[in-house]
Amino acid sequence: MDFGKLPKSEKNILAGVAGGIAAYQGINPYKVRIAFLLTALLTGGIIVIIYTGLALWMPPPNR
Repeated sequence: MDFGKLPKSEKNILAGVAGGIAAYQGINPYKVRIAFLLTALLTGGIIVIIYTGLALWMPPPNR
């Protein structure tokens, strides 16, 4: 798995992280967004820090 080729999505709602992960995995972006939301509720928001880190780390969308 080459995470260096994991760009953000152009069809983003917040930062494009969930859409980029979904495109990389070939799944529906809403499933990833729901997973992020449920994880945020279950972990007390720890995933927000991880999401922010991914938003800063992931490259911009390929154009």
